[in-house]
Amino acid sequence: MTTSLESRIIVFCTSTLAGVMAGNIFTIKNKDYPNFEQDLKQVKSVLKKRQLDLTVLREDKNSSLIYVYSRKKLVQNLGDKNSLKILKACGYSEFTTSAMIEKLKSRLKQNKDFPHEIGLFLGYPPQDVSGFIQNSGENYIYSGYWKVYADLNSRKQLFDEITKCRKILPKTLGLDQSLDFLAEFY
Repeated sequence: MTTSLESRIIVFCTSTLAGVMAGNIFTIKNKDYPNFEQDLKQVKSVLKKRQLDLTVLREDKNSSLIYVYSRKKLVQNLGDKNSLKILKACGYSEFTTSAMIEKLKSRLKQNKDFPHEIGLFLGYPPQDVSGFIQNSGENYIYSGYWKVYADLNSRKQLFDEITKCRKILPKTLGLDQSLDFLAEFY
């Protein structure tokens, strides 16, 4: 049986489910998920089969910010020397994956806006994250799923892959399919 949380993941996390990006985030309205803890436990179990994980990054009385990610891709992305430089500049001091996720949660609770380093947790290239920070979101060479500051051709290819995931996967599977089915599909 498909929970509405599963449907949301299939719609908003296709690039992570397909192995293209390190992670995706989306927001849910808490009132729409009366059995959230139970749904969360079930979905985590299914995602684990795909070596994916899910955590709540920020929660208030009205909404929750959900993060679905590939631990393997996240370790690769955050372990990059340029990513570590950005994270250090943003106040990160412990560099295990769990510690960095906890620090991100803390920074999200401190601010209503997203801290710019969140792009690293989603799989954005560090050159684009640092370019965004250094240029205050201006002077980019292209704007797609994020603002691009370097290597335009490879970013456009990546954007094309993400677009294919977003268009094809939900239609192929249908929103009535479960993540269990998806785990076997990929």
